Amino acid sequence: MGMSEVKNVVSQEEINNLLAQLANILPPRIINELKSKLSNVEITREQLANLIRILVNEYYKMLVDPGEAIGIVTAQSVGEPSTQMILRSFHFAGLREFSMALGLPRMIELVDARRKPSVPMMTIYLDEEHRKDPNKAQEVAYKIQLTTIENVTKSVEVDYINSQIIIEIDENELKQRGGLSMEDVRKVVERIKGKGAQVEIEGNVIRITLEEADIIKLRRIRDKVMQTRLAGIKNVKKTLVRYKDGEWIIETEGTNLEAVLTIDGVDYRRTITNDIHEVAEVLA
Repeated sequence: MGMSEVKNVVSQEEINNLLAQLANILPPRIINELKSKLSNVEITREQLANLIRILVNEYYKMLVDPGEAIGIVTAQSVGEPSTQMILRSFHFAGLREFSMALGLPRMIELVDARRKPSVPMMTIYLDEEHRKDPNKAQEVAYKIQLTTIENVTKSVEVDYINSQIIIEIDENELKQRGGLSMEDVRKVVERIKGKGAQVEIEGNVIRITLEEADIIKLRRIRDKVMQTRLAGIKNVKKTLVRYKDGEWIIETEGTNLEAVLTIDGVDYRRTITNDIHEVAEVLA
């Protein structure tokens, strides 16, 4: 800064006096912020005059005229980009088992701060050991995806005459669900069968016999058994392993951030969920 510029440097007192004159033009918040920004800055009178002129002009540009249809303008401002969001939304075309909610529906959820998203989802990133190998990534996905007895059942029948529930297990489906076995199924059924019930296993067929059970009780026990968890994490209904940006990641339908972050192989620093309330509760 030259000698002439040094002489023209405005003192803090002059700045405060000038800003005080703007009290009827600019809101107090803007004046206080400007005062804070200029407190430790050397500025000439010309620079200060230009700064204030630009600031006042920008402020007046942002003002709304009386009677202006701000609701319509706001709606148009939100509507146009949200339409483009729908056109650019990524989707899993052809994967009937995986549904998504992006674009405008997702934007509405965020604006409204909905307690639960219509399609809760997670993007799970993996650690160094698992992110480079699709097989290892799939192993983590099996640990996460909720598997109930219904998911591995080929058929289920209720014998009302003999008070039996007969469940035929699909052993191929068991293997595909992370190497589960009939022994895993037996342990779960034994745990939730209830009093007065007997469990028999012949090959891949499970027979649950209840004593003096009426139709309502048989149906209730059947539904309870079908919805019993064999493996995975509650609320995470489906998982999909895919390659993205040079690594394997897991996309889920359903979310349980707190439980997922404890799974071995998951990179807890990058894993995210679209349930904003769950994020606040878990990470607060």
